[in-house]
Amino acid sequence: MKSNYKIIRLVASIGAISLLQNLNAAVTFQVNYVQVDAGTYRDDQDATSGGINDSGVDQRLAGLVQGVVDDYATRLLDYRDPTDAPNAVVLSISAGDLDPTSRTLAFAGPTNTARAGRFEVASSGIVHVNTRFANQTDEELRATIFHEFGHVIGIGTLWTQNGLIDGDGQFIGEQGLEKFQRDFSPTATFVPIEDAGGAGTAGGHWDEGTGLSGINPNSPYFGRSFDNEILTGIAGVDEYLSDVTLGAYFDLGYEVDFIVNSGPFFWDAGNPAEDGAITSGDGIWNFTNRNFANETGSENLVYKDRFILVFGDVGSQVTLDGVFNPSSISIEADNYTFLNGGLDTTEGLKLTVVDAAHTLNLNSPVSGTGTFTLDGAGTVNNLNNISAETILSAGTLLNNGTGTITGDITVADGAKLESDAGGLGNNVTLTNDGEVELTGNQTVASYVSSSRIFGAGSLTANTFALNDGAIVDSDLLNGAINANGAVAINRATTGDLNVLSGVTTLTGSNAANVTIANGAELLPVANSLSDTGSVSNAGTLTLQGDETVAGYDGRGGFLRGAGNFSVSNFAGGLIETRVNGAASVDLTVDVGGGQVTLGTGSTLKFGTNNRSVNVLDVFQIFTNTSGIVGDSSSIGFQNFDNSNLGADVSAVFDVQTGAVFITGSSDAGSTVNTTSVARALLGAQ
Repeated sequence: MKSNYKIIRLVASIGAISLLQNLNAAVTFQVNYVQVDAGTYRDDQDATSGGINDSGVDQRLAGLVQGVVDDYATRLLDYRDPTDAPNAVVLSISAGDLDPTSRTLAFAGPTNTARAGRFEVASSGIVHVNTRFANQTDEELRATIFHEFGHVIGIGTLWTQNGLIDGDGQFIGEQGLEKFQRDFSPTATFVPIEDAGGAGTAGGHWDEGTGLSGINPNSPYFGRSFDNEILTGIAGVDEYLSDVTLGAYFDLGYEVDFIVNSGPFFWDAGNPAEDGAITSGDGIWNFTNRNFANETGSENLVYKDRFILVFGDVGSQVTLDGVFNPSSISIEADNYTFLNGGLDTTEGLKLTVVDAAHTLNLNSPVSGTGTFTLDGAGTVNNLNNISAETILSAGTLLNNGTGTITGDITVADGAKLESDAGGLGNNVTLTNDGEVELTGNQTVASYVSSSRIFGAGSLTANTFALNDGAIVDSDLLNGAINANGAVAINRATTGDLNVLSGVTTLTGSNAANVTIANGAELLPVANSLSDTGSVSNAGTLTLQGDETVAGYDGRGGFLRGAGNFSVSNFAGGLIETRVNGAASVDLTVDVGGGQVTLGTGSTLKFGTNNRSVNVLDVFQIFTNTSGIVGDSSSIGFQNFDNSNLGADVSAVFDVQTGAVFITGSSDAGSTVNTTSVARALLGAQ
């Protein structure tokens, strides 16, 4: 083990004496050289003397400090959330002897913190250098100071406050871990933290002794040991800064300039010669060749996962030799083809076909536990299998021929999915807020829509959820249909139709039962309801032509509209008719010679828009009827009149005696047209 430990300490705040800063940086350091009494920070610390302000910092050390301030100014670009962020990080720097037996090169830490949005960041801190090791080279001493600045900023000191340590004491910050995976250990689930070296080293540095070396050929530390990363706990030679530390700074709340650019990098297989030009062409995408270039074409690189990739110039055939997980792919030319290999969505993948005139032929499978997002105005022609969850946020996804989609798919507003027979998997949940065109028959697990589905094909599903704005121009087979909001069904459906809210128009046909919930309305065109199905209506059924059903229970609901309603089993409810003159109604109910049954609490209501019908016209609605019977002793009739009374009244019909008693006028209790009414009610001639 190397002998010199880089120790971190959390110490008390001390006053400022002099100033040094980089005013060009968004994250500013205000450096003060301060005199420190013996034992201020730790028992073996001598008083400082000499140098700038008796801080013990000489001109050489001050020059190195200034260099580190400049280094950080190039790497820390801003606070990720500048809300309430400190104007400057105030650093109190000193140098002096520690106990001769101490192997501490320096120690540092934040003394005060502030909130920068959701992050806890340092607002002040100290750095103390052990002058017993002043014989270090400038490079070594500068690395030590850079290291100590890192502790002030939060490495090992503010990890817990920002939720970056797991229950086992390992670092799990998103960017730090992602860069560790990219550059050192692809399967890592954390960045290992040092557990040796005692207080001040253990728990506050990257771990040494991992045996890991850089694996990213695009990084300047490719092949170098992780033990020499500058924020490990033990000083060494050939130390370097990695994107793991910069990623940790990002996780601590800072915008950073990473060492290894993740892109965008451009497909340059036509002439990968660092010639200052981007030349596409047929080629192989793998982890070893250099078929990607920077934006100017002056540098060609080996592909690494999480790159941002652009395929432009002219369309080419790209053969994938492996399974890749880029951060995003942008297609900026027509007629690219991806072949073989595969795309991995485990960490998410966004694919954008930029122009409406461009098509990507995707003949490579897409799989993984993350989301596959398709964007842009162009078209993806899927010729293989997409098993990842897919969000089609814009553009068109063609799923024809050999293409299959076996993961759940969401079609966003403005996007379109086109699929031929069998292209969608049986276990798929298809959510449609854009357009879905079926050129062949499909079977999925469930369909959820607030937009249009159309085409010559049918859709079979276990359940259909049609929400406000849904339009059905393809047959829906098998499953129950739940309609909420304004829904238009213009094709055949075979499952039960449940109108739960809003208004559903039915211009197609329904081959099963119908349920209309309280407050909902169904408007079927003529002959669109099933002859063998039943209607349960607690809302409103507004007929727009003749209908025949097996049964109707409208107790609690309204039956309205125009046409002949033929029903084998009628259990009434609120029946409203549209009046054309004093003695005509547009709605008739034909029960085939059977009885009309009005259940408990049923009411027949005649007359709308402040108009009424004669009491005898109440019964003209029923034709071919043997009689009207009730489940209770009396049934109420609302808003009819009798010309002899000259007023709208309400009445109750006594089922047992056939008498009509007026209940809603000054003549309450009188019998009106009892014999005629009884005959009509009982079917007598």
